[in-house]
Amino acid sequence: MQAVEREPTAGFANETSSFRTFKAFTGMAPKEWREENNGS
Repeated sequence: MQAVEREPTAGFANETSSFRTFKAFTGMAPKEWREENNGS
């Protein structure tokens, strides 16, 4: 287990599928979205 737990993939077969869907809807990768919206 990683030090920081990830959110579940919301019913997707794997993490890659969830990332692709996220990018299709938002136009950016989850990491890019977090950086832009959380300032992290």
